[in-house]
Amino acid sequence: DCKSTKGWTPLAGLTMGNVSGAGFELKGEHMYGPEKSYGKNGWVTFSVENASNTTGIYLVFRHSNGKPGDSRFEGLAIQLIVNDNLVNSLGYRVYDNGKMIDEAVGSGKNMQFRGDNKKPIFKFQLLDDCLYMYCNDEDDEWTNVMKTWCNLNCTNAGNFGIYTKDNNGPPHMIKY
Repeated sequence: DCKSTKGWTPLAGLTMGNVSGAGFELKGEHMYGPEKSYGKNGWVTFSVENASNTTGIYLVFRHSNGKPGDSRFEGLAIQLIVNDNLVNSLGYRVYDNGKMIDEAVGSGKNMQFRGDNKKPIFKFQLLDDCLYMYCNDEDDEWTNVMKTWCNLNCTNAGNFGIYTKDNNGPPHMIKY
């Protein structure tokens, strides 16, 4: 539940973001995750409210140290840029430990997604050495994989969390 800080804990020595009845505000630099999120495999679904060029949202999986983008980062992370230059487009950067392993950012490189672009609903599933991404697919019971990353190096257990930084403009909110 993203409507209070109960059951959530800060990660990587950072603080938690502001929270209200609408969800966590994704502004400023914060990193936090559910208290009971430690593990190796699993899935998460969430929606991003006011989704417009959300450059500073990272989902973090199997986290044990550091922040995404840093050379000392230990874990998996995906930076999501919802409505990256175009409506219904998605830019991303994927980090496996301290190395960026995939990027699709900017016009002509980003992906298109179907459905709601104001508050898209995502699902990410981590299974062994693969990360699966879905978007606005709940009506089909999450059967249409949008993107897959396999042969990941980070296979140890760790925490799930959200890392935010540098989100300007209207307050983006995450609901879970």
